Amino acid sequence: FVSYEEGVNLGQRIVPLARVGIYAPGCLACYPSTVIMAAVPAQIAGVKDIILVSPAKNGNVNPYIIAAAKLSGVTRIFKIGGAQAIAALAYGTETIPRVDKIVGPGNAYVAAAKKIVYGEVVIDMIAGPSEVLVIADATASASVAAADLLAQAEHDDMASAILVTPDESLAQQVLIEVKAQLKNLRRNSIAKGSLNKYGAIIVTKAMNEAMDIANRIAPERRFGRWDHFSPPTIKIHSIDDADIGKQEKYQNPNAVIDFSCLKCGGSEAIPSETFKWRVQN
Repeated sequence: FVSYEEGVNLGQRIVPLARVGIYAPGCLACYPSTVIMAAVPAQIAGVKDIILVSPAKNGNVNPYIIAAAKLSGVTRIFKIGGAQAIAALAYGTETIPRVDKIVGPGNAYVAAAKKIVYGEVVIDMIAGPSEVLVIADATASASVAAADLLAQAEHDDMASAILVTPDESLAQQVLIEVKAQLKNLRRNSIAKGSLNKYGAIIVTKAMNEAMDIANRIAPERRFGRWDHFSPPTIKIHSIDDADIGKQEKYQNPNAVIDFSCLKCGGSEAIPSETFKWRVQN
């Protein structure tokens, strides 16, 4: 607080919300990380009542979701999902109390519901389908780049996974790797569907052009895999993660950038800018 004159004090007092609601997907896939990324900021802010809603499968909420909720300080869990879960959090029911803010991603129906209730309740964002654009040069590992693409493509059949590279040989290798890794992917039917509809490999004349394309597409996630820091590196407007340097040590397909993002500690519950056209069309 600042005193401007005698008897006049101006200042700001920041207090936590009383109650927040977290939506955690749990039907097509389970993401305990979403619970942690949503609940921990609420804990740090001092929110006393953190409610989690998640759809039940065979009558039960996924045990990994429950474990993440317990570790993250969630106070109550309700077995409900979809647009109706958002409505319950926004307006309240006989059993589910109304919250001050709703956070967490979901499918198109969940996103649309959050858009509708915004104004009645605060929301974090209107998140669209998962998207990734990987920019890579000739030094990148084809197996890791393929894993980067599949890590997002398996989210749902509306996800988008794109590789942009100036190296045609790498593009061919990544395509081969994607097909090979798909065979061992538990959610391969979903990944195939998203790749067929929204997947692409774009070969450019130079790295500058690759950066321009990345800026124009402006996806949810932009990953970079190249050998050294160079002028094109700073040309891209935003990038989630750039693995710059020799990548022999990253030959393990499990060493995808999604893992490094989570290990760094940042929240991966981030928005997609293509919500409107994906839902409307």
